[in-house]
Amino acid sequence: MGSSQRQVPIIRMWGITERGNSVCCNVHGFTPYFYCAAPVGFNMKKGLAEFRNSLNKQVLGGNTRGFRCPDAVLGVNAVRKKSIFGYAVPGSPPMRCLQIHVALPHFVAATRGYGFSKYFFIISYD
Repeated sequence: MGSSQRQVPIIRMWGITERGNSVCCNVHGFTPYFYCAAPVGFNMKKGLAEFRNSLNKQVLGGNTRGFRCPDAVLGVNAVRKKSIFGYAVPGSPPMRCLQIHVALPHFVAATRGYGFSKYFFIISYD
């Protein structure tokens, strides 16, 4: 699931060599994604495509920064994860979660306005 649009995400990593030279490494070819808790009653098998299409339309409709992307939300997968926040009872089952892949890192933050802010518990890059 990579971005085939004109604008693509780039991670810039800076460092210093053993000789003291400054370096910058531009990392291409990754897809930003995040996890959120699945809504109560969400059909984890049949509802993914409809959910992705609906969320994609909402995020693109609020694209005030003018990013030129045909799709903001590239994919949604059903997964089971444990929260990294707070106390978890040892042996407790993982939560039903959605892994949401987006075209640009900006779109991770853009989804917060659509009811996901209280469900965020990790942001990762593929």
